[in-house]
Amino acid sequence: MKLTILLSSMILSYLLPIGCVGYYYDPEKNDSISSILNMPECQMTILTGMVAMGCFTLWYEWERGSIPSFITIVFVLIGIYGVILIKEDTIIHYLFGGLIFFGMIVFMGIHYHIFPNKIIVGGIFTVHSICSLVLIAQCIMNCDIFLCEVALVLNFAVYYLYLHYLTVSSDKKDESEKDGSDNQVCSDVNRSSVS
Repeated sequence: MKLTILLSSMILSYLLPIGCVGYYYDPEKNDSISSILNMPECQMTILTGMVAMGCFTLWYEWERGSIPSFITIVFVLIGIYGVILIKEDTIIHYLFGGLIFFGMIVFMGIHYHIFPNKIIVGGIFTVHSICSLVLIAQCIMNCDIFLCEVALVLNFAVYYLYLHYLTVSSDKKDESEKDGSDNQVCSDVNRSSVS
């Protein structure tokens, strides 16, 4: 239940930056998400929402107990804060952007090996990897990357939500197995005390 509350808080915090990006997006002016993140009229609003989301995300990952996940999310968040605060026309901005997508791929790879449902998790991981390669190619060719960035962010969100489902399902299964074994112990104790 605690993880679900934290995930809900993450989503609510993320709505503010999404709303700003959606509101300020103009296909004639914006060829990347970063071109909106760096706009003075929404930069601090987006940063505030992302800091709140980052706090809930770190808390969520800490509660899940996966140190590799926690560390990769720290790198993703550092990248996010970097692309918000550093102007888009600098190499440092692109390094922070690379850190975000590299962190996402590492995070997804870690969980691909943890969870047993390799087909769905692997499929989403593969889509993310392909989109990342397309994004790199578009950057090299100096093309509009907005939609590719949106696709990557959405794909990662779907992956994260699916991992949440797997985690919560796994926790419920573990609890029911524990309850079942506790009931078996109680039943064994009751049988032996009756004899």
